[in-house]
Amino acid sequence: MAWHPLKCAILETTNSVVNQHHQPHTLCITSLFRLRTKTFQYLGIPFTSSGIDIDQLVNQRSSKATGNMGPLRQLGIRLYGIGLWPALRSYRTFIRPVLEYGIAIAALSTNQLTKLDNAQNACIKSQGF
Repeated sequence: MAWHPLKCAILETTNSVVNQHHQPHTLCITSLFRLRTKTFQYLGIPFTSSGIDIDQLVNQRSSKATGNMGPLRQLGIRLYGIGLWPALRSYRTFIRPVLEYGIAIAALSTNQLTKLDNAQNACIKSQGF
């Protein structure tokens, strides 16, 4: 597997003090100038200079899971469309992993857990359970 420098970025710190007379240093890797950004996605997990952005991760997971329910409903994959067990199996296969991706490495607050629970409940209710 080859290293791809165009997929790299420089995360700026939120409290970095830049002198008014000096521009921030220009960093380059293999003669390519790097993008400076405050957030960066790596393998679908948002990072900031302080680590994983857990709020953004929870928002992404919950919105993606609820958004993925639409195509399943249109295909008739719900309790009254294909039956209980196939609907449960499709939920466990396609929706639940989307909700859980990246959550195991994050320390979630009560509000973040509530948001994920609400997203899961919305997905389950939309299947007719």
